[in-house]
Amino acid sequence: MLWSHMRVWQGTENEVLPIGRWDNVQKTDSGQIVAEPVFDEKDPFAVKIKNKVDGGFIRMASVGIRVIETSSDEKYLKPGQTRETITKWQLVEASICDIGRNENALAFYDENDNLLTFSEESDVDCPVKKINGECRMENGELSMETNNKNNFEMKRVISLLNLNETATEAEVVASVSALMGERDALKAADEVRVAQLAAERKTEAETLTTAAIQDGRVNDDEGHTVRQSWLTFFEKDHEGACRALAAIPKPRSAKEALIENGTGETSGSAWAKRQAEIEGKK
Repeated sequence: MLWSHMRVWQGTENEVLPIGRWDNVQKTDSGQIVAEPVFDEKDPFAVKIKNKVDGGFIRMASVGIRVIETSSDEKYLKPGQTRETITKWQLVEASICDIGRNENALAFYDENDNLLTFSEESDVDCPVKKINGECRMENGELSMETNNKNNFEMKRVISLLNLNETATEAEVVASVSALMGERDALKAADEVRVAQLAAERKTEAETLTTAAIQDGRVNDDEGHTVRQSWLTFFEKDHEGACRALAAIPKPRSAKEALIENGTGETSGSAWAKRQAEIEGKK
């Protein structure tokens, strides 16, 4: 029996020695380990601790164990648990404590009986591994949904990658890296294609707009704002701008208008025939 897990390399000269022993160590039907403290009444420091215990001023004990086996099996887990459950351990010592090391008053020792210190945020020296997920209670039943979901998703990823179901993490990473390389190559090729198409459409827009201005279908102004408006139209809707320009008829000359109305100088018009008769009489 120690005082607050103090050992030779930790406490003062008075605190490092055992302050007593535990008698009648038993395991109850409910699985509890119980024992009776026997203080060394020839040790003044141990007597001080005994008096505090007898007076009800110190009411805690803490066991120090060496972890042998742990398990993440759901049957051993409780709601909120983040680490595996210790399924096999060896009792190293049991201490009288003024304040327990944690709410369960439990201390851990390594294989050399060195007292371990660690926090929830750190895995340094911790003999109990974290479980993959969070243990929860759902409808009165224990659930490891996150863990199962992660396993399911990993199996699905392996299947989608056409890998063997026994594929290692390294093989999964290599396959994903290869796919990412192919994706990047396709993306680069697509960017080149899009750039080429944009350049071709820009050239076509400028050519069609210039032709429309030259043949009189579009009247540009001195500031070329009309031309720029058409080019902007092409940028927003290339196919629509092409259809709009194609629908604008070319302007007709006066001669073409006369011919269409039957008064122009064509060999088949009434005016031409009459002109030929006059010239024939001459």
